[in-house]
Amino acid sequence: MTLDDLERLLLEPSDLADLPKAFEGLDERQRVKLSSPAQRLYRQLSRNKADPGASHRLKDFFARRQGNPLMGWNARETQNATLALFAVGPASAVKRPNVWIWPQARPLLDQIIRDRRPDWLDDWIAYDLERDFHQLGFATLRAWIRDGLCRKPSVDGYYREFAAFLMRTGFNRGGEVAPPISRQLLADPELLDDVESLFRIESNAFNTNAWLRKGANAEYETWPDALVKLAAEGRLERGRLLDLAVKGLGLDLKQNQLSGFAAFYKRLAPRPDEQLRHQQNYIDLLRRPVGHVVKFAVEMLAEVQKAGGLDAKTVLRELPAVFSGASKGNAISALRLINRIIARNNALAGEGLSGVSEALRHSNTDVQALALTLLETHAAELDQRQIDALAGLDDFLPASNRPRLLKLISHRPASPRLGDADERTERPTESQAGARSEAASYEPLSGAPCDRCVLSAAEEIEPIASVDGLIDAILHAIEVVDSPEDVERIVDAISRLAHERADDFTARAAPVLHRLDRRGGGANGMIVGPNGLGSALLDLVQTWLTGRLRETKDADIPYYTTEDAFVPMIAHLRAIAERVARRQGRPLLSAPTHKGGWIDPLVWIERLHSLQHQPGIAESMDLRLSLLRLAPDNRETALARGATLGPPLRGIASFALGGDGRPGRADRMNYATWIMAARCRLTYRDWTPEFAALSLHDPWPDSLKPARYIWRSSYWKGPRYEQLPGKAPVFEVSVVFLGRRQTPGRPGILDGLVRAASGQIATDWRALPTAAANRRLEARSFSGELRATWVAQWLSYVWPQNPAAAQMRGAIQLIRRIDSESSGWSPGFGHMISLFQRRRPWREPGHLLLCAGLIGKDADARGLAVDALIEGIEARLFEPELFASTLADLAEGEWVKWGRLADSLTPVRQVSQVHAAAVHQALEALLAKLDLQQKNIFRLMEVLVEARAVTGRPLAKNVQDRLSRVRGGGRSAALAKRLLLDA
Repeated sequence: MTLDDLERLLLEPSDLADLPKAFEGLDERQRVKLSSPAQRLYRQLSRNKADPGASHRLKDFFARRQGNPLMGWNARETQNATLALFAVGPASAVKRPNVWIWPQARPLLDQIIRDRRPDWLDDWIAYDLERDFHQLGFATLRAWIRDGLCRKPSVDGYYREFAAFLMRTGFNRGGEVAPPISRQLLADPELLDDVESLFRIESNAFNTNAWLRKGANAEYETWPDALVKLAAEGRLERGRLLDLAVKGLGLDLKQNQLSGFAAFYKRLAPRPDEQLRHQQNYIDLLRRPVGHVVKFAVEMLAEVQKAGGLDAKTVLRELPAVFSGASKGNAISALRLINRIIARNNALAGEGLSGVSEALRHSNTDVQALALTLLETHAAELDQRQIDALAGLDDFLPASNRPRLLKLISHRPASPRLGDADERTERPTESQAGARSEAASYEPLSGAPCDRCVLSAAEEIEPIASVDGLIDAILHAIEVVDSPEDVERIVDAISRLAHERADDFTARAAPVLHRLDRRGGGANGMIVGPNGLGSALLDLVQTWLTGRLRETKDADIPYYTTEDAFVPMIAHLRAIAERVARRQGRPLLSAPTHKGGWIDPLVWIERLHSLQHQPGIAESMDLRLSLLRLAPDNRETALARGATLGPPLRGIASFALGGDGRPGRADRMNYATWIMAARCRLTYRDWTPEFAALSLHDPWPDSLKPARYIWRSSYWKGPRYEQLPGKAPVFEVSVVFLGRRQTPGRPGILDGLVRAASGQIATDWRALPTAAANRRLEARSFSGELRATWVAQWLSYVWPQNPAAAQMRGAIQLIRRIDSESSGWSPGFGHMISLFQRRRPWREPGHLLLCAGLIGKDADARGLAVDALIEGIEARLFEPELFASTLADLAEGEWVKWGRLADSLTPVRQVSQVHAAAVHQALEALLAKLDLQQKNIFRLMEVLVEARAVTGRPLAKNVQDRLSRVRGGGRSAALAKRLLLDA
């Protein structure tokens, strides 16, 4: 085969099946000769770009190819080149992350491997099986092993695929229905030797997820089903399986797999002698950080205790480790086990009660209450050392449990070495102190937002001063963008330093260009995607580095979404790139002077003075964006300094900063800048009357008229499958102004003719950053611009005076994945940054975003939401009544989990009396709006009990009325009675 034959084969195959035949019979010397050309062809095809020395055929091919350059990697010709790598290439050519064989081509790979029998096959198989998404099917691999093409791999990936393949169903394996696992194992007895490895690796074999059975036939077996059956038949040793399961519980594996080990162990029904043999394993598991594992250990130790074989002293020594975990159920089970041990052998009461004392450090009040009950029951058996130790634990207890502890430790005189014990008993309880303290009250901030200063000297941004500093900043940002300020500083520096190009600039820029050409970088790096904001930012950087204008045309890429909110920012970046290509450096009006996207008006006025003679400044997107970033600080002084500006900048600046000027008919063609000035001056005002002279047709919320958000919470209910609810949250948002909904579509021809006849000008949302921010707020694909954390943060920097649209987008994203764990692919916590702006009221969108964070499953977003609430109470940005009404409206969707909210509010309540008062007010208002018979509503009552014990605030009458109607014998009824009794 010649090089020309190879190129023609890959670019012009008559039939894909002909590809393996073309390589049949080639010896290794012939394959080595074709190896380098094959690798060059693969590289060019996957990048969709011909090398300078490429053939005319290849250059013509790329000239004809349509579509986005990034999509070349999955084209048919690229797939042909990938197969050629396996046919002639070395191991280094196929062991690359981007080398991928699509499923339809894998039978051809089998033919190529069988024909060639490469000496690197074992090495490549091990590499492939350890990838996150491997391409080698287990059936093919077993056939290769049986036919002697390769050895059985020893990597964990082999056993993961082994587990998944045997348990395949029509749902998760392309419609193929598999025989029972036990039958498959007996049909290939060598596989029985692989069973033990399933207890030491991450796999689906013991997962408890119900969806794994979806699509299965009537005789389908899970792995536990099959192993129990084979153990009963004597095909596998039952005792060995028990040993493997209990040892597997001690490994660092996923929680649902560990719970599967525990369930499997119990299914094997261990006898008392087997439980006794595993007693030390149970004890060792008490210190595991996984709640399911600890639960299993405590339950099994309880079984051993019932059988009379418990090593009680060792267990009492180790059980306090359970109280360091978060699980309430495990802690209560451990306390009950201690109680049974003491009841059977009173001589162990001292050791047991020391362990009970440790339970007072647990965060759950019910655990503390049960521990106090046990201590009170055995108070006579507490020695002085234990009493002294208890005296140091009162700070761990909330106000509702503290009086019981103080009473318990006061029944004996204090130890001489703890002379302050009497002082402790005389000290007023937190409940009593809170009842007398005025600090327990809470009032949110009031007044006009524009009256509040937001700038701080500690948050000033230092611009990049040199070309070397800019290159270093870009290299760092390619790997990770620590905050949006990093990107703002880079954009500003590129604009200012565009004219500075030393003789060695090309050499200094080469490493950066190389990194960008390879599109490397971290998940939260500056390279965010092929379209929209990502391509505009990348084009700007590469324009500066090369000195040639680069403008990537966005292509239609499925599943990748861009945000209309960034369309004005993209126009801004494109305009900078055009100047940079001409080497015209100048400072930006819109470059923030402070964190959060803020611009000091005094600095802004200085910039206007220096740039006022530049052509097109008044109509520039740079000026429009800068207006939205002007801080409330220093506006009067800036207004006075702007009086010497020339027209039209003088009128625009005066209007924006609160002066007397107004737009006139002559300003019609510059309407967008004047509208941004109006939004700068008073964010929430309807400016329609002041702009009547311009005769504008303006259908966009947050243009002339302020936006208002109408949202509704509901749920989608699909078909149920086993234990899966088939229920998902639905959150619908409409953007309105003056009662009208947003009209995002194109105007009709007749509408345009009517406006033209009347002399009206139709405003364009793309020219209005505030209007663009409210475009298309519906939930979008997870793959898009906002999946990068810094981009989600930057969204609120576009208009820091009013981040409502950014907050609504954030709430939509968080609610969409309300029950999803933290995700590196689509993180949600970046949206929370707007809640940390100094002295900016949250209003309803901010409270909605806060609620979405507090009730979500994403630990990162919840953690930031808790921090935001703590700081928001300190800054008095949090409004309890608005928070309660927002949550009540969300609850109409029937998907809010009150336990999560309670867990989020608990650390907030513990910060101070003021925080407890704010939480108290919010919960009072919320409980007055909810059905108090809902599942887990008692968790909110628990938080209210503690908040009330700290603040001493009386319950509102309407809340008392609601609590008095709670019926039943559950936790909600008991807590309602307690709250009413304390009232």
